[in-house]
Amino acid sequence: MSFKNIFCAILSLTLVSGVLTGCGEKAEKSESTESEKTLPELDEKKVAADEARGIKFSKDKRTLIQYQELPDKEYTIPNGVTAIGDWAFSGCENLTTITIPNSVTSIGERAFVGCKTKVVIAQDNPNFSTDAAGALIDKKNKTLLYLPSDFSGEYIIPDDITSIGRNAFYFCFNLTTITIPNSVTSIGDYAFNGCVNLTTITIPNSVTSIGRNAFSRCKNLTTITISNSVTSIGEGAFSDTPCEASVKLQFPNYK
Repeated sequence: MSFKNIFCAILSLTLVSGVLTGCGEKAEKSESTESEKTLPELDEKKVAADEARGIKFSKDKRTLIQYQELPDKEYTIPNGVTAIGDWAFSGCENLTTITIPNSVTSIGERAFVGCKTKVVIAQDNPNFSTDAAGALIDKKNKTLLYLPSDFSGEYIIPDDITSIGRNAFYFCFNLTTITIPNSVTSIGDYAFNGCVNLTTITIPNSVTSIGRNAFSRCKNLTTITISNSVTSIGEGAFSDTPCEASVKLQFPNYK
């Protein structure tokens, strides 16, 4: 083998293994740079202004932890924020509109619990959407996350939803009728807690689990149809409802 061929073979081995030249370090740096590129640009100026007004963000400013109740009617989450924390907007009374940028990829549990707020999302958002009733939907996980508590009347859950999230309909006092499609397989904890004007509900055969306190305090829920496909009912799922006795007859293990 000629010297030229030997040199080329050594060079090739060096580039592949990272030996002798330290190219492994370069590769790591390149990967890190690539990872940083995937994060959307953060509107640091708006984050700083929001923090000055009492709104709390995580150390890296990518998660909105808690919205400070302000006199504002509208609030737009800064571009570049990627997550909304648990309970972040819970109980907000003044806000009528929250705008979520496309940079947000995750929304924590009970982020909007007890709110009457309308959520605004760009049409091309790959992660979340809202329907005509104002319900917030996690498109990737096909989960209904939130319906504004001032919703009134009948609500029909979209056909492609597979789960009803925790607290999704929490204290929707004026919700009178709910239609659950056959696509839904689970109903989360406290999902319909406090929906005092619900009187009748049919849970389809597709549902296998009902979370704890899911229908608790639905004081006028007198009629409920549950299929035997349900294998798990959380503690207190029908507590403080007129239909609890009939549920216990059908499901002796329910507590």
